[in-house]
Amino acid sequence: MEDGDNSTARKNAAPKRFVALYSRSPLEFRALPKWESWYQAEIRCSRCIRPGLAWEAAPRAVDAHLCNPPAADIVSEGLQLIREDLMELLRPYWRGAYFGRCHLVRGAEVRPLPYYTALTPARLCINAYRARHCGQHQRPVCGAIYNFVLDPAGAIVRSTLDDRLVYQDIWAGEIFVERELARRLQLRERVPGLRWLDTFPVIEKALDGDVLPGDEGWTGVFTPRSPPRTAEMQVERAKITQELAPLEFE
Repeated sequence: MEDGDNSTARKNAAPKRFVALYSRSPLEFRALPKWESWYQAEIRCSRCIRPGLAWEAAPRAVDAHLCNPPAADIVSEGLQLIREDLMELLRPYWRGAYFGRCHLVRGAEVRPLPYYTALTPARLCINAYRARHCGQHQRPVCGAIYNFVLDPAGAIVRSTLDDRLVYQDIWAGEIFVERELARRLQLRERVPGLRWLDTFPVIEKALDGDVLPGDEGWTGVFTPRSPPRTAEMQVERAKITQELAPLEFE
């Protein structure tokens, strides 16, 4: 095959959409208070829900001690909890993440649960919310830059992707799977507890007006914009819904 044909094949094979995995069941779980105190002191950033700078400098798997088993297949709250069978399906495509074991602790009894924690260093995460109505904010301690506008519509800039097909979002650790991979793995059929799979289009250039690492014009310093006014944001949401409308996942 000639170089031109190779280029066309790579372009056609490039991801066009990702799906965000959510759970059908309630997301609540209770961590052992002693373990939670340790996690907040040793792993978590002091000003947000992401892992802190010490963990980023030396990332490692983090085991969790829980008071009760999670009811959901996925819990995204900075420290991602994911059911073992779903993790094993995604793991071959999820390079760079660190997986720790979850344990149920009741008195002196400690037993493993069919759940894992999943943490990805910030440099390997994506920002899945770069659509026109989104707006970015930088945390003061860990420096993580994430979208502060709460809305399900998002978009992923192609230049932030590599050859992986599974990523975590920079903020809450949401799991994003390339749409065709999700279909091939039959995630809905094999993991019926998944509530829905929203589609996130891959775009060539960010539409939010912010300049982040990897964007043209990035100087190494993030300069925040003023948050969009409510009326303007409603108009932009309507536009983005029409222009980048999520496909129905079948």
